[in-house]
Amino acid sequence: MLALVGLCHGYTLLAVLFSSLFFLISREKFKTNLKRLLLINTLAFCLMGFWLIPLMVFMPCTTRFSILWIFFSWDQIMREVFPVILYPFIACALLAGGRSLYLYISQPKTCNANQQPVKCKDIKNVPSWAYVWFISLSGLALYFIGYRLGLVDIRFLPFFQFFMVMGGAFVWTLLLLSRPQKMLGALAVLLLTFLWVDSRETISRSWARSNYAGFEAKALWKPFKAVNEFLKGDENDARVVYEHSMRNQGAGTVRAFENLPLFSGRSTLEGVYIQGSLSVPFIFYVQSEMSQKPSTPIPNYNYSRFNLEKAHEHLKLFNVGQVVLVEPETIGAAERSPLFHFVYRAGPFEIHRVKGNSGKYVLPLTHEPVMVSTKEWRKLSYEWFRLGDLSVPLVFKDKADQTDGRRFQVLKDLDVRNLPKIPLETDGPIREQVGEDEVLIENASPGKPLLIKISYHPNWKVEGADQIYQVSPAFMLIYPHKTMVRLYYGRTWPDYLGAFISVMAVLFLLLYPVTATVRGRFSRGFDRYAYKAVCVGLGLVALMMIFFLVQLSPRFPVLPYNQGIKAFTEEDYRGARHYFQQVMEEFPQTIIVDQAAYHYAMCHYREKDWEQTLKGLKWLMENYPETPRASEALYHMGLCYLNQGKIGEARAWFQKTIHQFPGSIWANFAKDRLREMLPV
Repeated sequence: MLALVGLCHGYTLLAVLFSSLFFLISREKFKTNLKRLLLINTLAFCLMGFWLIPLMVFMPCTTRFSILWIFFSWDQIMREVFPVILYPFIACALLAGGRSLYLYISQPKTCNANQQPVKCKDIKNVPSWAYVWFISLSGLALYFIGYRLGLVDIRFLPFFQFFMVMGGAFVWTLLLLSRPQKMLGALAVLLLTFLWVDSRETISRSWARSNYAGFEAKALWKPFKAVNEFLKGDENDARVVYEHSMRNQGAGTVRAFENLPLFSGRSTLEGVYIQGSLSVPFIFYVQSEMSQKPSTPIPNYNYSRFNLEKAHEHLKLFNVGQVVLVEPETIGAAERSPLFHFVYRAGPFEIHRVKGNSGKYVLPLTHEPVMVSTKEWRKLSYEWFRLGDLSVPLVFKDKADQTDGRRFQVLKDLDVRNLPKIPLETDGPIREQVGEDEVLIENASPGKPLLIKISYHPNWKVEGADQIYQVSPAFMLIYPHKTMVRLYYGRTWPDYLGAFISVMAVLFLLLYPVTATVRGRFSRGFDRYAYKAVCVGLGLVALMMIFFLVQLSPRFPVLPYNQGIKAFTEEDYRGARHYFQQVMEEFPQTIIVDQAAYHYAMCHYREKDWEQTLKGLKWLMENYPETPRASEALYHMGLCYLNQGKIGEARAWFQKTIHQFPGSIWANFAKDRLREMLPV
């Protein structure tokens, strides 16, 4: 059962494991329960081995997805954690819990002279009540540590809510009723529950009606279907990317176009499971460049403002052949851009071709790659994607050997904005055949590097080349030594080990009824030898977890940022700068880092320190040129020069604001300032 729970959902598995600690509270049954839990958990782990072992080994090839859900007021807490619809059930839980706690506390613990327990009042429901409340509070505890575990903390609160409601069922143990009376009472409560829930329900009915109506019942089904029919193809065709917009909700869900592979056969970038590969941060960065209101789901990375020109470079890098646009502003920008070409329209959706894209997943490199050995390769690759020269990719390897030294420029320290560019000669065109888990390459030039625009994973294998390199942003690179090369996704030792462990666990369960002697010897051996070692081991694990949660686990970048905003509003600019600087130094790629840098500069602006304001704003625009605060930054740089009496520089920055952001409110302010200034 535990293995099936784990295979269904990881968060439920964690909640079950955490709540099972309840059975180790008993002093009398500690050893017995510990033995049983070890057996249950070990068997469950082994049964899940075929999935769990590869997951654990390949975790570095996934993207961390953790969200800190912040409650800003008690009113929000009451609405989201304790909604009105749960009030009667929580009241029953508190009543039953209070009564059970009273019975437990008031229960006499006296014994006679022979140490035989005195007959006491029956309180059989206390252990069950305590267990249900322990599960509920475990969900609350997991919520508080979820972010530090690299998880979405809010997903644990339903366990707190659900088992608190379940605790209300113990009210029936307080009612001294006959069986028929209890049956009639249960039916009455069931009816009242339906009436109460039906009258207080807010979103479930409409959500279910919308979701179970099917795609065909949606207002935009016909244009959605037409777009998929137009894009019909297979894995060999270039990828298709779509604009994130709430208008897509008309097709059934805002994520409707994630089903492009299902409806059209074409590959896309965004998938259902956003933690699944190393490419995820770059994919959502591209989404932010080509969407008016991007989703920005991963708070550990910063994103871009709308910028189709910059998006064009990244779309070509990911072999995107067409984009599906829906917002009028985005469609207008694409029609005005020379980088995109309109090809099809259906309803509110427009398809534009990405000009200049090769349509190939395998391309010869035009410049020699740079190899770097660093533990911060994720950070460096993301910085390269945002600010670097995309024609000079970065190759990541723990330690370079002699072969690597001949193939790459091996650098220890580098600036992604100033990479050495050494041109490479390219031979004739290559041919490729791309499948779901295989890439066939013909006419490759031996010794010439080939970029494979598919996410890197250790399970990819190659024939016709000596090895596969991990290359920025999250692709693969090979140096073929034959003209025919085959890349294929296979199995490696974690897959075989996991499958072997699962098979052995199944055999153990099949033989379990006939292994009584073996189990008996194991039990005696555990009691004699392993018990203390297990207790010490579990204690060390607990201490390591505490150390991780306190010292090594990810901290909350939003907390110092919020403290900085609070100090900023209270005009404590020195204190605000301290908090904003902390965000900039410790969390240089989070979603709020550019906001922190902007407010850091504005602290100096409020103090009328124009030089430091200019320094801060220039630093912001140099390191985060894609920031949505760019128009404000340019305008305030003009104000700083104006306050210094440097009219020429002020005029230049105001004109730059108008030119780069013509439709923004800051461009209007810049026009006002220019009209107020005397002509040159």
